[in-house]
Amino acid sequence: MKILFLDLMGLPYDTTTPYKTPLGGTQSAVTYLAKELAALGNQVKVINGVPEPRETDGVQFSSLPCPTEEMNSFDVIVMVAASIGQTIRGLGVTRPMILWCHHAHDQAAVQALSSPEERAAFQGFAMVSQWQAMGYINLFGLPPEQVRILRNAASPMILAADHKDPWYVRGTPPTLAYTSTPFRGLDVLIMAFPLIRTMVSDARLKVFSSMGIYGQTDEEDQFRALYELARVVPGVDYVGPLPQAQLAEALTEVDFLAYPSTFAETSCIAVIEAMAAGAHVISTALGALPETTSGYATMVDQIASHPIMFATRYARVVADTILATNPESDLTRRANQMELVRQVYNWQDRAKTWNGWLTEILQGTA
Repeated sequence: MKILFLDLMGLPYDTTTPYKTPLGGTQSAVTYLAKELAALGNQVKVINGVPEPRETDGVQFSSLPCPTEEMNSFDVIVMVAASIGQTIRGLGVTRPMILWCHHAHDQAAVQALSSPEERAAFQGFAMVSQWQAMGYINLFGLPPEQVRILRNAASPMILAADHKDPWYVRGTPPTLAYTSTPFRGLDVLIMAFPLIRTMVSDARLKVFSSMGIYGQTDEEDQFRALYELARVVPGVDYVGPLPQAQLAEALTEVDFLAYPSTFAETSCIAVIEAMAAGAHVISTALGALPETTSGYATMVDQIASHPIMFATRYARVVADTILATNPESDLTRRANQMELVRQVYNWQDRAKTWNGWLTEILQGTA
């Protein structure tokens, strides 16, 4: 099968990029899936923002423009994130198209789906959670038979990491981490952490976050003030985003993912990877987070709308969770959680599912 991925965000990356530099979840997912699909014998190409054509791990990468004739030479086209099916069809592209979307149904990048013509441009819609899929079906009226739940997965580097014992075995202070983008709850956590320290005095927090994963420079990053605040809060180590290889090593020493999410996640790779490392996730029941964590997380209700009130409530739940940790039961939780991620959230199995689904679509359009 010849498979073309169209990622029009414009970021330059290939399958080696996550190993060398921080990269967003969607683009990292493209590299992992493309590599595994190529390993299954498919001819795979990704159109993104690379400055010159290249091939890594059996996957070809190039940038726009991609001639219509070339796009029509592929068996199937997977459009990443943005719904611009009518535009692509307007170029004369006739091949079956799939929309692989990580956005929630209320995001601007997918509002074109309100048009019947836009929906008709696609033969399938790959969603990363049931929560996300139901939002699209209910808002846009997508045909349920064209929607397939194809979940995200954990970085192979994190799955392969040799994880260390938890804090109560090591005899060290509990270590918390924040690994998502800054606009999804980092402000709440930085407000909450001093209160957490009044109840768990030796708690530490490592922050792996910035807008650099989207290609923004330090000068362009609108959250710089938040990072500077994090640097001066006692017990906080602001690290910034890391390449996946380094993040995998850093997560081996993380005991809790402190993620007071204020954003309705459609999946959350950051949570999946923290679970793979054995960390106890403390988050909110927004979007697909309950679905993603499969009962292994501690969820905080956002009953308070004011950020400071929410930060206070979140701090108390975090502190109570740490102080109530029972080593015996937590070791069981940790082992079962890590096994779940390895069984459910790995890219090799995900690629096989994708391969079967794309084959079905091609057979149905033949």
